[in-house]
Formats: sequence, structure tokens, C-alpha cells
Amino acid sequence: MGASTWPDISHLSVSRPELINVLRQMGQQVKWPQKMKAPDSFRNPGFWCDFHRDHAHKMEDCVVLKIEVNELLRKGHLREFLSEKAKSHLS
Repeated sequence: MGASTWPDISHLSVSRPELINVLRQMGQQVKWPQKMKAPDSFRNPGFWCDFHRDHAHKMEDCVVLKIEVNELLRKGHLREFLSEKAKSHLS
């Protein structure tokens, strides 16, 4: 699966750091990922993913975050953060 086929969350009206804060407030409703399993030699210490709370990739590139946000939207959560255009597609 190519990078462009992963779910798009650019339709949210909050920044990624704000999104992580919202997810933290949601607590148990969010499926938080486990720590990265890749050996340290495969991790880029210059990249930080706040969702994984680990080094490996940029949060903007986090596929697991995109999948979880789309799952939460499917369940009716986070809709207050959708752009107006995205809201019209859900109706």
C-alpha cells in the first residue's frame, strides 16, 4: 500500500499537537499504539511521533494516527474538528 493510500486527516481544523491533546482527553476511547518495536539503529532520533511517544517518524507521517482518527470519526467522535467541507460529506 503506498503512502498516498493511507487515510487523510488533513480535513481536521486542529493542528497535530492539538489533536494529540484532544485524544489524551478522550482517554480509553482511543486505541493508543505500543512503543515502536524497531531497533534503535532503524530509528531517526531527529523524528518524534507524539502519538507513539517515541522516535522513528514524524507525527505528520504517522499512519497509525491517521487510521485511529478515521476510526474515531467513523464512531462519531472528533466531528467538531472537521472542516465545513468534510462535514458536508458526512451528512
